[in-house]
Amino acid sequence: MVHGLEKTESEETHWKAKELIEDLVTAFEDNMNSDLDVKAAFHALFFIVRKLNHLAKRKKLRYEDARTAIDKLRKIDFVLQVIF
Repeated sequence: MVHGLEKTESEETHWKAKELIEDLVTAFEDNMNSDLDVKAAFHALFFIVRKLNHLAKRKKLRYEDARTAIDKLRKIDFVLQVIF
């Protein structure tokens, strides 16, 4: 699912994409800080990445913003080592 973000070619980003990208780390940390709720943390990440992929398919996600999302996911994955 993350690989879809790497292929985006849009020149513009929908306002919702920026919000979703900012929510990546917050959603993960909030769920992990809630008694290590890994299931909820993954659900939140899946939901956000799915929405970002949808925006990318509609050409509403710039490459630079997709890279930012991927970088944040890599930082999250440093802890879990299951995404990449």
